[in-house]
Amino acid sequence: MLGVIPAIMYIRKYLQFNKIQKEFKQLELDYKSINQEYSEINTRLNKAKEEINNVMDKINKAKELHETALRDPDLIVTALIKNLRYQRL
Repeated sequence: MLGVIPAIMYIRKYLQFNKIQKEFKQLELDYKSINQEYSEINTRLNKAKEEINNVMDKINKAKELHETALRDPDLIVTALIKNLRYQRL
């Protein structure tokens, strides 16, 4: 009878260990999945930030050209004429 008690305790601990091991493996898989999703979202966010910066640069360039045109319209007209002549060549 004395040998049965340690065997029962060992089996219980073994079953608990297996249960904990399965839970750990599931948590590890969940972590990897979440980490991959985070990386994908972060990549998309960085791409969106880059696109926003590009658009802002274009808007600022357009504002500069608009202000230049308001100050000196002949400069813009001359540049357009030169551009048209260059495109025809």
